[in-house]
Amino acid sequence: MAQFILLILLRILPILLRILPILPSSILPPIDALLEYDTFFRPKYNPSQNLWPLLEKMVLADCASRVALATDLAESAMYHAIGGGPGLQALPTLIKNQLSAHGFPGLAIRQMLGENIARRLAGLS
Repeated sequence: MAQFILLILLRILPILLRILPILPSSILPPIDALLEYDTFFRPKYNPSQNLWPLLEKMVLADCASRVALATDLAESAMYHAIGGGPGLQALPTLIKNQLSAHGFPGLAIRQMLGENIARRLAGLS
């Protein structure tokens, strides 16, 4: 069921991101949601075709403050190695480097890699 919901979100969200900027902000309700993405090392979700383009669109739509990036650590074995990678080190190393290589602004990178979650936990957003 979770995979089905993810697939729907991956298909619908890019459409919404194209529509929202052309709608008058006065008719849109304030959205207080933090979207978390953790599929960087899950080949079945095809992150190069789904996740990275989606993140680019969200940052271009000034939504970086609504995104949290993580790694899927549902299985304890993944703490040490994710997809043959560095495990828990993946987020502050590989993913951060890929964000930089994709040209994401420094502020957006900091927000998505932890500041947004920290602000939520502190009750600041």
